[in-house]
Amino acid sequence: MELFEAWGEIDRSHRKLAHRGSRIGLVHVSESTVARVLAAEGLVVEGPPPREPAPRAPWPDWLEWKPNRVWAYDFTHWTRARRASIAILDVVSRKWLATLTSAEESSTQVEASFLAALDAEDLLTLADERATAALREAIASGEKDTVHALAGDGQVPLLLAISDNGPQMRSHSTREFLAGVAIAQQFGRPHTPQDQAWIETLFGHVEGEWPAGRWPGTCAPRWRWTRWRWRYRRGFAPGKASPGWCITAIMPRLALSRGIVAWPCPGGAC
Repeated sequence: MELFEAWGEIDRSHRKLAHRGSRIGLVHVSESTVARVLAAEGLVVEGPPPREPAPRAPWPDWLEWKPNRVWAYDFTHWTRARRASIAILDVVSRKWLATLTSAEESSTQVEASFLAALDAEDLLTLADERATAALREAIASGEKDTVHALAGDGQVPLLLAISDNGPQMRSHSTREFLAGVAIAQQFGRPHTPQDQAWIETLFGHVEGEWPAGRWPGTCAPRWRWTRWRWRYRRGFAPGKASPGWCITAIMPRLALSRGIVAWPCPGGAC
């Protein structure tokens, strides 16, 4: 009770109170014990004040709603194999553009995936033409008003890349790279995966409806994976269609023994 009266309004959590009591040498109990004692005494720990809901960022005025104008990308983890995969998805056409599986999860994987996607869509030359000095500086600095003003003068970014607020997406290296290929960035709200629901849904299908990606198993025929991608692109539920290319999560021992940490996109389509 003494711990709650002295630190309850500051810590605002029974977990923090338990650790506080251990640090100051007042009481040494578990978090659940603190919660149980407070509940028995009819005391309630006031949690942090609720945050005001943040409005979703609108689409830029210069954006055109057609293929190769809005790309979504994100990482997912294969815990059993200790690997991470990044995927890039065209929001409008639902086309799976690029995939990279690696032991690292950094801006290097982001750059490699975007280069592969730009090359597959024949956009590298156009990216060099669009990336003027003024536009690169505006995108690298994150000044949306300046990018909007330049777009009004004819210096339109190549496309818009949307993602969550992961450190790989927010890193200075990623911002400089995307600015170099005239790709603007837009981030979702914290703890709001609905803002990038397209890529979250893709990984949800891969990990949830066919969980072999997280557990060792046998690779299915390649044609089944191609059919799965075709159905997903058109908005149908993949059902029991299973991936047919071996990523490190499916056969980790074989992959590591051969020194393989990344695969190209299924069927070479990406």
